[in-house]
Amino acid sequence: MLVYPSRLLSPRCLAAWTSAHNVAIFLKARAFSMAKPHPHGYVPRWASGEPFDLPLPSKILCVAKNFASSKEELDSHRENSNESMDKAIIFSKSLTSLVSITQPIELQQREDVFYETELALLITEQLPQSPSGCPPKDCLAAVGGVAVALDLTLKDVQNASKAAGGSWETAKAFDRSCPISDWVKVAGLEENSEWKISTKI
Repeated sequence: MLVYPSRLLSPRCLAAWTSAHNVAIFLKARAFSMAKPHPHGYVPRWASGEPFDLPLPSKILCVAKNFASSKEELDSHRENSNESMDKAIIFSKSLTSLVSITQPIELQQREDVFYETELALLITEQLPQSPSGCPPKDCLAAVGGVAVALDLTLKDVQNASKAAGGSWETAKAFDRSCPISDWVKVAGLEENSEWKISTKI
């Protein structure tokens, strides 16, 4: 997951970054005053307690097939799985999906809810844009924070949508479907950085 201010990441850079590092979710942001929380209540915070003076996320772009199990599941829906192995699948979540991970998770009285634990990356620097895309090392150098997030999915809705060749928004973009923790500041990431995160229920 990446959070970044407006115009920091081009689609080509997004594709280059995701194919190289299997990033799960990218958040796009717009300028705003942190004194005003978003209407649905999500307020980004630094875990250190410092004032969070970056733009509020306004769009969530997600990358599928970052888990081995989900990749196998998605490839099983394709006739030519070898062709699909290295192609990123991008989908989106609504802004209202963001919620503090400390808040109760509302499952809408549904039983078939799937969750994936994700590493969120906060992009705080302008990324170069070119026809060939942004080099992965430049993307990594622009990371200014990390957080833990959950990607919640209504699996029955998603499976029905996949079978019909439709989009995933109804299964992925419902309100409060992206709980996220406070951010921990970092000064860029190394290409082979390793982060161990887990979820216990």
